[in-house]
This record gives sequence, C-alpha cells and structure tokens, in this order.
Amino acid sequence: MEDAERWLNDGLLIPYALAVPLELDPRRRQRIHPEEAQKGLLYYCPECSQALHLFGGSHIQRLHFRHDEYTVRCDFREDGADRVIARHAILDAVMSLVDDRYNPDRAVKLVLHCPACAAMQPGQPLPERVAAVLIKYPVRAQGSGTSRLADVVLVDDQDSELCLIEIHRDREAPQFRFRDFTTIPWVIVRAKPTMADPRALVAKYSGNLEPFTCQSCQSRLPQPMERLDANDEPWGKTWLKNNTDASHQEAIQWAAQVANALPSTILATSTNTDEALIVDIETGRVYKRLRSPIGQVIAHCHYLNKQTRRRVYCVVQAGQVLPPMY
Repeated sequence: MEDAERWLNDGLLIPYALAVPLELDPRRRQRIHPEEAQKGLLYYCPECSQALHLFGGSHIQRLHFRHDEYTVRCDFREDGADRVIARHAILDAVMSLVDDRYNPDRAVKLVLHCPACAAMQPGQPLPERVAAVLIKYPVRAQGSGTSRLADVVLVDDQDSELCLIEIHRDREAPQFRFRDFTTIPWVIVRAKPTMADPRALVAKYSGNLEPFTCQSCQSRLPQPMERLDANDEPWGKTWLKNNTDASHQEAIQWAAQVANALPSTILATSTNTDEALIVDIETGRVYKRLRSPIGQVIAHCHYLNKQTRRRVYCVVQAGQVLPPMY
C-alpha cells in the first residue's frame, strides 16, 4: 500500500472525479468516487477540469484517479492535495448542514480562542444565512478594485460573502492574506485537522468575527441586567438587588466611579444606539462599537484589559457603565 503522506505530497490522492467538466458542474454535485468508477471511462478533475482516469485496485495500490498529464495549472499539484481535500471536506460538511439544518449531527462550528481563559473552545456556529460554499473564489478588497482568492467562501442566497476560510498546510506558516484587506469575517484553519473533522473548524487565527466567550467563562460573567423596570430603576440597582457577593459589589462600585468620571457625551451617545460601546477610560473616547450579546462584549473588554494588565476599558450601554468581569 502506498504511504498516505507520499500520496498527499505528490498530489495523487484525488478524492473524487466529476462526471461532467467542472464548467458544467461548478458546485461539484455529480461526483464519482474511485470505488464507483470504471476503468477505461473518462472523468474530470474537480479542480482543473482536465481528464482523469482510474488506476490501481490491486493489493499493492488503492484505487485512485490520476491525471494523464498536467497541461494547465491544477491545485492538487500546485497547492497540495491535503489543502485541496480540506477545501472539499468543508464543502461537504457545510452543504450537508445547509441541506438539513435541524439535524444536530450535521452542525458545523468554529473552535475559537476564548479571550477570557485563553483556551481553544468550540461553540460559535456558522452564520445561519449560509446557502452555498464557493471554492477558490475572488474576494474584493473594501474600497478597492483589487481581489484575492479565498480557499473557501461561505455565501448567502444572494452570493454575498458571509465568511472566508483560509487553509494552511502543516509544514507552512499561515498567511494572513485577508487581515486588513476586508471587513468580512475570516478564519485560518490547518489542513490535516480539517480533513479529519471538518465539522469542528479549529480557527487559531481569525478576524472580524463577533466576540466569542466559551460557556464555562460565560458562567463567570455578571448576570445580564434587565432594561429599566416598571419603576424606572437603572440597571445597576436592579442587578445589585440580585447579587450580594462582595466581588459583585466591588464591580458595581467600580462601574459607578467610572460613570462619574466619563464625559457625559459618552453616556448620552450610548442611549441613542443599540450598540454596546467599549470606551477608553483614560482618553474618554469610544474604542469599539459592537452589536453582540452583552456577555460577549464584557468578555471582550476583559480581554483588552488583560492585555494592558490594568483596567483601561469599560463597557457602556444605554447610558450605563456595566460592571466588569471580576
């Protein structure tokens, strides 16, 4: 049996062929796997659309597709088979989810770095509006006519980009090709772990995603404060009634002190928007505006403060400074 590593490195391990040229089947629906193919028939490469033929099948060599010759560029050879197969694995996993959204066994989630505990944790699902997956798709830079090819692009039913997935091979350093290039959410995943489990995309590097906090850290967050109750009591008082722990009390007191020190324009601005504001306490300026669950915003603010090793940032929403993580 051929060694799998050699097959991957040589670009020989083509997982399936197409029954018709790629131009006629851009979504790669009419797939033929080696076990279903017949020798002597013509098939087409799912990457470059060149002719493929079936080889192998003995006790020495597995059944596989192979190019007769490379007359045009093919990603199986240029990008590496492991990277290409990882793209196809994501395509299969996401499209099976699109076809059956209510089946929990088909869920595809991002495994992300939790800023609160610094661990890789699963939990953030793909955007619900995903309707299709595009491979090697050109993404335009914001405010520019230039474009770059993304390995995998998740799009909605209007073909608007929802998320870019870049794949890097284990022996290569990741390339941050979409950092500072676009406002579309992007992640970078490794090829081989993605091939092994495309339903858990381990994204050690990412950008433009909604702030993420793992479930264990969410339990440590201050409880969400209700909006003004029937007696028009502010959030802080309502929250303080239900939390008597000393650390909660300290967080409330700190928030009250910060509220007195911030410019009144910041508090006024926060009452006129549904966004949560992350404010730099020292300069009195808005650092970020986020439309995320408030627990995730507080965790993101906590992460920023951990980076500076002191409380420089606070969260302001609806005219109130929210108590920080403790």
